[in-house]
Amino acid sequence: MYQELDEIRACIAALEQIEAHNTAAFNDAIGIYANDPVAPTVMALVWRGRLGDLKIADSVCQLAPADAAALINAVLINAFNVWHQDYARRLASSPATGPMLHAS
Repeated sequence: MYQELDEIRACIAALEQIEAHNTAAFNDAIGIYANDPVAPTVMALVWRGRLGDLKIADSVCQLAPADAAALINAVLINAFNVWHQDYARRLASSPATGPMLHAS
């Protein structure tokens, strides 16, 4: 009956679908990184864009402070990079957005 109103409702529904997809991508993305896959001494888990867990072996505490900091920071940065790549991959699988409202 009201074409403009139907178009606005369709656009709102499309935006809600996109928002739900983006929220799910953010909530589901995960990043895990370890300095050594066989015998890790530092491991980090990133979830929802935040550090969720950090495991540091006792042997890392025996390193010089600068070396320990460099190792831990490298693992943290890589865990966040892995999380961001997973998040971007999930965002790229975006659902169809539906009809768009065009100005006349």
